[in-house]
Amino acid sequence: MPAVDRSRLPEALRTVPLNRLSSGALMLLDRNGDLVRPPAASAARSTSPSAADAALLNVALDPRIGGNIRLGDDPAPLPANMRAQAEPHIFRSVVNADFLAATFQEGRFTDGGAVDCGYSISSDGGLNWSRALIPGLTTAVGGPYYRATDPVAGIDLSGNVYLNTDCATDVSFNNGKLVMSKSTDGGQTFGAPVVVYTPPTTAVFPDKNWMAINTFAATPTAGRIVVTYSRFTSTTSPIARLYSNDGGATWSSSAFVHSSATDAQGSQPIFLPSGKFVIIYWNFGNSSLQIVNSSDGGITFGVPATITAVSQYTEPSIRSGGFLPSAVASRVNGNIYVTYQGYLGGNPRILFTKFTASTSTWSTPIAITDNPAGSGVFNPAIAVSPDGQTLTTVFYDHRDNPGSNVLVDLYLAQSFDGGATWQPNVRVTSTSTDASLAPLTADGYMLGDYQGIAEPTTANVPAIPVWIDTRTGNPDPFVARIGIAPQLNYTSWQAARLSLGQINNPKLGGKTGNADFDGKTNLLEYALGTSPAVPDAVAAMITQTGSTFSITYPRLKAATDVTLHAFRSVDLSASTWTQQDVTETLLQDGPIQIWQASTPANGRMFFRLQAQ
Repeated sequence: MPAVDRSRLPEALRTVPLNRLSSGALMLLDRNGDLVRPPAASAARSTSPSAADAALLNVALDPRIGGNIRLGDDPAPLPANMRAQAEPHIFRSVVNADFLAATFQEGRFTDGGAVDCGYSISSDGGLNWSRALIPGLTTAVGGPYYRATDPVAGIDLSGNVYLNTDCATDVSFNNGKLVMSKSTDGGQTFGAPVVVYTPPTTAVFPDKNWMAINTFAATPTAGRIVVTYSRFTSTTSPIARLYSNDGGATWSSSAFVHSSATDAQGSQPIFLPSGKFVIIYWNFGNSSLQIVNSSDGGITFGVPATITAVSQYTEPSIRSGGFLPSAVASRVNGNIYVTYQGYLGGNPRILFTKFTASTSTWSTPIAITDNPAGSGVFNPAIAVSPDGQTLTTVFYDHRDNPGSNVLVDLYLAQSFDGGATWQPNVRVTSTSTDASLAPLTADGYMLGDYQGIAEPTTANVPAIPVWIDTRTGNPDPFVARIGIAPQLNYTSWQAARLSLGQINNPKLGGKTGNADFDGKTNLLEYALGTSPAVPDAVAAMITQTGSTFSITYPRLKAATDVTLHAFRSVDLSASTWTQQDVTETLLQDGPIQIWQASTPANGRMFFRLQAQ
């Protein structure tokens, strides 16, 4: 990258190490490519997958993983040379599990400069998505702000959607603001952005905002929204907070959550079931994760405590969130769960630690990734079920492309006992992402410093990660639905493919339902390894050779909790269906097996496949 002209940077940042800023801030500050360059490769590449890419799409995923879903087309206001997205986040309503909001950076301006922000809404559990730019925000959509970045989403108990962003009011970004956009109709429309924070002088630069909404109805501060951010000056970057008690209409003054002399980044604010409030963050001063507690819902704070020291891991070619932890809490017991990237035993790992509320102790950090020694993993995001038992962490991983510093896949780690033990890692993406198709910063290609994951709530409600994926030729936001079970079973398979609304409708969900109206029950689709959401062609092939009648059909090998057999009948009456004289033969083994059932063809004969 060319040398940065620090004289044109905001006063607050002229002496600050730029690797401490968020990738979004770098894009806001960029001028003519001195901080961020557009990817040269994407200009020459087709927006459709090549033949080689199409072959990669055939990677067989664990059946607990649903399809990889792109969050809609790029919005029309984005020119063809402004197609890169980054830094996605996602939030699930605690009232309606099928209602989700995602947000992400949208586009990179060709004159240097920053990004806009966009959002996607799903009302069917993440199967289908709308997509648009946040209205009234930036000049790209008639708004007052020069550019916007660092988006984060939230949904309150009334179903209102909030999108919090960091905005520039002029080209120099000397007058940055934190703003909030709110929808009261399920994300169909948004009101004009409300200013959350305006720096007092050009010597202050707000960066890496985050948001928490108190969705515990029985607590004194139910509905309170807290926004946190790093308050950069030329010498320090403490974490500060603001809060609103009226749905984001008005905001408190900004206050530090620890000493104003602190250098910190990556704040993760969390409301606990008791109404208490905590913030977890990275402290540059001693390379550690720290926590501050508030007993009054985020107004005042106690003395910071160190969670753990971290040996920071940095990707060689991809800018990653080495100083951005991901933290969540159980809605039942108030335990806190944290993941982050770092070295352990000399190798890059995603690490995990847990705060147990009943003992007020943090566990010793452990690695939850089983990536090969020396192979990088980065940008973790964690979600937890309400009872604190099911933990799902997603992260980027190089293991399927050894030797490459730019090809990555999304993987997950899961625990079903509150973090005591972890299952083997599972691949989420059906094709690898080429980070070299993303914008280039001085710290590497930028998929984003963070990503997000919506929590599972029951066995019928999957975890849903959102990530940045380049399979279309440029970076796009994608999601997948992850069924929750230690081993594949019908419930986890169904949860990855059908919305909660469908599952709760007897005609559509459950083993006897038929969600795609193609004549096959969901249980039969499960056994065959076909989709319950898309009408399939005839799954079985019936042939007659000489005096032998045969039916050839697929079988999902991992579906061990269902039986699938062929039965014969001479007249279709219930009493004559039998397996007698039916021979079943495995023709081809693999994740999807091919079986053939045969019977002597003595006159009229009927065959059927039956799943139980």
